[in-house]
Amino acid sequence: MKLNMASIHREIEIERSKDFVWDATRDVGAVHKRLVPGFVLDCKVEGDWRTITFANGMVVRESVNRSFS
Repeated sequence: MKLNMASIHREIEIERSKDFVWDATRDVGAVHKRLVPGFVLDCKVEGDWRTITFANGMVVRESVNRSFS
């Protein structure tokens, strides 16, 4: 049985070079510090999972895909 996972999509413009953005994206535990500070308040990585706390109070636990690292 295949389980479907929820997806969140949000497009924002970041005034940074593509190299900076890809490096920050690969740093899966620091998205709140390097990529979207203020939108994401906290990020904790435990094994292949991370828990993200958004500015609106929503907390999401998600599987981390590191295949692009």
